Amino acid sequence: MNVGLLRVLAVFLLSLPMAGVPEEGSQVEIPDSPVGRRAAAYVSVFNKGDEKAMGVFWTANFTAESLRQRPVEERLQFYRRMREDMKRIIVVAVEESKPTSLVLRMKAENGGFFRFGFQVEPDPPHLLTGMRIESVEAPAQAPKSAAEPPKGSDAEAGMATDAFLRDLASGDEFSGVVLLARNNAAFLEKAYGLADREFRVPVNIETKFNLGSINKIFTKTAIAQLAAAGKFSLTDTIRKHLPRYGVPYAGRVTIQQLLDFSSGMGDIFGAKFEATPKDRVRTLADYLPFFESDPLKFEPGTRRLRAPRPRKLRRRRILDSPRSHEIRRRAQGRQARPSRVRLLDPESRRGRSEDRAAVGARLGLARHRWRQSWRQRRARDRR
Repeated sequence: MNVGLLRVLAVFLLSLPMAGVPEEGSQVEIPDSPVGRRAAAYVSVFNKGDEKAMGVFWTANFTAESLRQRPVEERLQFYRRMREDMKRIIVVAVEESKPTSLVLRMKAENGGFFRFGFQVEPDPPHLLTGMRIESVEAPAQAPKSAAEPPKGSDAEAGMATDAFLRDLASGDEFSGVVLLARNNAAFLEKAYGLADREFRVPVNIETKFNLGSINKIFTKTAIAQLAAAGKFSLTDTIRKHLPRYGVPYAGRVTIQQLLDFSSGMGDIFGAKFEATPKDRVRTLADYLPFFESDPLKFEPGTRRLRAPRPRKLRRRRILDSPRSHEIRRRAQGRQARPSRVRLLDPESRRGRSEDRAAVGARLGLARHRWRQSWRQRRARDRR
């Protein structure tokens, strides 16, 4: 299908009565503006689950420069993950509406909330120049009744908590391990819900949970400890601590830019990653070929994006340098106090090649929770 025909199709789609009329199941109206009409068309096509239609939408509605930076096939890979996780999206609030930009709060069918930002050209035909998707907290709800009085004892508090969590788990709204303790004495320690829905594997006290993006704060804290100890400066470049890392921008990107997501580095997810058997991806170094030959998305320090994997990997690689070992041991002692909940690193999880059923039955991995947190991390990145 040629581009001219796609443009005609786009005009036809945008002429339909979408904007100003709530998307099916939507609670609010999308503004009837150039950016609003394109946003409404996006929501409609997203909810149909038709990858071909989604590809047509991107080709017809985004600028050539935007498609050059992120091709349609790469966007489709991201869409598949989003669609599998979110199912359908419903507009629940218009957070910002300007002539060339629109920010919508969406509720996914899985219960999560997301912020979708749309930007268009100031001049006709007002094609989309970019989108931003990030996970957000659920809106605060008014309490249904007055706050309950404090419990009279730890045992009473434990029983009330247990009843509350059992109710959530029965509705598949919670799965995990809970520990309540006072003065180093536990008065509630119990597992709830399923670790694997498909194989009906329940969570137990020894279930391994993936930390997801929570890992970032541990990495950032350890790096801050290194800087405070005088091991390096946050203005140091990648090359100073990883001299063998030979990409052209290694001497321009600083540790501070890695920490605040302004390095301009790209992402690992793309054709190379999809084509690589995951049992070959076991160490941080194994991820480098997926992105190190890619150019910077923007000049370091000029913009800020949510953290894709290369920045996280660079921070971890700096922590893996010889001068960091002492502080890493100290960080493990300070940050990771002994816990009876076993944690699983995302890289080690992805690198394993065991049969899925064996993993689910033998280890009780919270597979669906891990996939959800991973995809939500991807949804935070600018498209």
